[in-house]
Amino acid sequence: MNYNLKAMEMNLKMYLQHHYGSLTACAEAIEVSRGTLHNYVTKDPEGVLRHTSRLMQKDGVEPHQLIKAVLNTQSQIDA
Repeated sequence: MNYNLKAMEMNLKMYLQHHYGSLTACAEAIEVSRGTLHNYVTKDPEGVLRHTSRLMQKDGVEPHQLIKAVLNTQSQIDA
């Protein structure tokens, strides 16, 4: 998936798909199950921050953008 990062407020799912191509590839990269990653993008976005060091190993993943995606997702869940 190719999203224009500047054109939209990305949620966590969009952000991870943008950088990893799929949630399955992301789950493998950060060594969690697909179910755990699904939980992060649908119910507990802050949980993905436990894996920040592994996420940062991917080129283009910036801490401030990751945190912004987490906050956007949390606000969508809370709405």
